[in-house]
Amino acid sequence: MKISYLLASNKGNEAIKNVVDNIFQLQSHDFEVIICSTSNYQDDRAICLKDDEGGSSVAAFNKAYKHSDGDIVITCVDDHII
Repeated sequence: MKISYLLASNKGNEAIKNVVDNIFQLQSHDFEVIICSTSNYQDDRAICLKDDEGGSSVAAFNKAYKHSDGDIVITCVDDHII
């Protein structure tokens, strides 16, 4: 089973990087990370999307979900550690 981690963020790149790094430190499993952010965050390990609506986590999660293909979806925000 593949897990899709959807990350919505309206904070800076450092907050996003902390969450992404934390996901990649988890025990090995099949997963993808999809970020929808108001910043221009880029990471080769993740699918990075621009949040053009600016601040609605629901809109950001919906945009990220459209790009996901996991069997399980986990929503994450930039101020929570997994």
